[in-house]
Amino acid sequence: MSALRDPPSLVPYKSGGKPFSQKEITDRCNQRNIDAGMRRWNFPYAQMGADIATYHPHLIDPNSSLYCGNNAVQAIEQMFRKPKGMDKIEFHDRALKDLTATNVASKAKNVKQVVKLFNYLATRPAAEIEKDNKKKEESEKRAILEAKKAELEAAQNELQQQIYELETN
Repeated sequence: MSALRDPPSLVPYKSGGKPFSQKEITDRCNQRNIDAGMRRWNFPYAQMGADIATYHPHLIDPNSSLYCGNNAVQAIEQMFRKPKGMDKIEFHDRALKDLTATNVASKAKNVKQVVKLFNYLATRPAAEIEKDNKKKEESEKRAILEAKKAELEAAQNELQQQIYELETN
């Protein structure tokens, strides 16, 4: 349990004064867990490293690669095309670096469309929202009326069948 009480000794700079990479920080923290007989905590440590890199780039290089989970990998594979012959890890690292550059919307067509949608929804006029809500209510009412009409027609057909049977007897 001393591993939980004693924080890992993370000297801010490696030899030469360079900041750590995000993977190095994750690996160092995980090594402390392994030494203490605990599991690796890749996700929390990677997130911690990314957060520290964002606010303290002199300690951790924000442009260094980091470990990412399955959701991030799937998202990258849907937004970018992997060039033939490129190593999968190199592809993911380049895509992440591209995404975390200055202007995400200018880097990927699909991301740009999503950003535009969110910007539009954030500033969408109340009158337009109310109009859409009324259309939705009307279509729901119309669907209910159509279902009732179908029921009434079925009942009417059944009554006409019974009248026909009575008349033929």
